[in-house]
Amino acid sequence: MSDDDAGPGSPWPKEREQRLLELAPSARWVGEIALALGVSKNSVIGKMARMRRKGHVIETDFDGRTGRPPAIAIGYTSRRPPPPKPAPHAMTTPPKPRRGLPPPDPVRPEPAPTVFTMRRLTLLELGPRTCRWPVGDPGTPEFCFCGNATAADRSYCPVHHALAHYRGNR
Repeated sequence: MSDDDAGPGSPWPKEREQRLLELAPSARWVGEIALALGVSKNSVIGKMARMRRKGHVIETDFDGRTGRPPAIAIGYTSRRPPPPKPAPHAMTTPPKPRRGLPPPDPVRPEPAPTVFTMRRLTLLELGPRTCRWPVGDPGTPEFCFCGNATAADRSYCPVHHALAHYRGNR
């Protein structure tokens, strides 16, 4: 059914369209019009758009706001008012620990970084318990291997073993 054939069974009969044209200039919210007409906000928005396309001039003051007016204006309370903000204190105190939870860990300073040095061995200098972590580009003369001590069953020193077997965020 097109907009022009609005009959008695249509959600937008001619009387309701006239009422929409009367309410639109003074309404502050789309919901205000919808409540007065007994239809949904989306129905009012769609009808207003269709009427504008057909050339009807509809002046509104609600700047596209489709929300509900404040609860006091209609006479019902759908939302609680926000709690009052506490006055700012001159001194802030740490929060009290919750019952049943362990107290928060104290702030610990970062450990001092350890200095890691490599022995930088060539392929011919590698032994059975030396780190085989390659360093540099194999095509250059500066290419070497780490050469630090390893455990009996490992190919890399502890630092490079940790790098090679890093599990990440799996």
